[in-house]
Amino acid sequence: MKTLRGPDFYDGHDAQAHIVRLYQYDRAFKDGQIPPRWAGGLLGKRGYPVFIFVYPLPYAISEGFHYLGLNLAQSLKLTFAGAYLISAIAMYFLLLNIGNPAGQDFYQLFCGRGHRQFLKKYLLPLL
Repeated sequence: MKTLRGPDFYDGHDAQAHIVRLYQYDRAFKDGQIPPRWAGGLLGKRGYPVFIFVYPLPYAISEGFHYLGLNLAQSLKLTFAGAYLISAIAMYFLLLNIGNPAGQDFYQLFCGRGHRQFLKKYLLPLL
């Protein structure tokens, strides 16, 4: 979280790639691609279907922050910081519930029976 504070973007092995992808996502979204699939400015302006191969959710959330007026770097930093906080809170509640029978059922379902039942029982009610 310390690297996300301050005016500069964090230094990482793929940090600049995230900025470029968000810029291309923004352009594709404004061009009417919903959901964006083709990044027309990549690969020497010939385009590349980068959003088919990468995870689109962080870019969609960052696009919302960018639409509210933040620049691309601030939008990504806010998205990543939010993801860190939400994952920490979710892990706290997971560890809190492993000790009781419902938590053990949650753990067994997540680790043993497969994702379809896990999604149906625990994640769909959140929608």
